[in-house]
Amino acid sequence: MKTRRVLLIAAAFWLGVADLACGQRVKVTALETPRPDYPRELSSRGIGGKGAFALHVDRNTGLVSSVGTQQSTGVARLDACAVHAFERWRFKAPVISSTIVIPITFRPGKPPIITK
Repeated sequence: MKTRRVLLIAAAFWLGVADLACGQRVKVTALETPRPDYPRELSSRGIGGKGAFALHVDRNTGLVSSVGTQQSTGVARLDACAVHAFERWRFKAPVISSTIVIPITFRPGKPPIITK
């Protein structure tokens, strides 16, 4: 439970401001932020990566309608794990920005982290 709390705090910190496509920054609040799985066989083999994913959010409900890969982690399975988790994220509605970019890092031996 402590790990989930840390991720929620990190997500709330990092998601406090989101970039709009036009370069403006707006405040958003993440309500649910399930952590992406990190396949043990990839982590134990030292396979990691850093990527960024664009969450397309319904402005009225705060639900993620789709996730696009802005920058791949370089590992298809890690990208799929990130997308699967980000599809379940939820934001406090109404959401001003319909696209929120989330950077993530998979480091071997550690849980995935939201990064700058």
